Amino acid sequence: MLGEIFVGAEWDDNVSELFPSGLRHPVWELFVDSCGPSLRINKAGKMFLDLEETPELDVDDEAAWDFLQFIADEKIEQHHRKETLDWTMGAMTYLQYGTVSLATGQSSGIDSMIRRSQWLQRHGLHGHQTADSLRARCCSLNETQAELFA
Repeated sequence: MLGEIFVGAEWDDNVSELFPSGLRHPVWELFVDSCGPSLRINKAGKMFLDLEETPELDVDDEAAWDFLQFIADEKIEQHHRKETLDWTMGAMTYLQYGTVSLATGQSSGIDSMIRRSQWLQRHGLHGHQTADSLRARCCSLNETQAELFA
């Protein structure tokens, strides 16, 4: 371990009501009362979409093929630019199009993983980092293992 980076207690608070974090989607939430998925609250009080779950994580082969044939290029063009890059957009897109179904009881855990990924991205801690860039952000260093990162 190189060191510790302080994240504070508010690391998984929503960024804003217009751009909620985690397993949420502002457009889906417009249709909660009619045809969209409902919202659910976990034991920690975090709200997320109550998506249809299957006994185990599942990839719909036909939906995946359709996605690759008709939608993938557009989504890559739309979201794979530095100014709009969101490392969680792929997961949200696959869920939105029904390409992937979550396993029963996994929505809360997936919500937490997406929240952590979004927090890391907002704070420049995602992707490939050098030891020097991470060392500069540490509030405490673990000098006993420093030679591992030299």
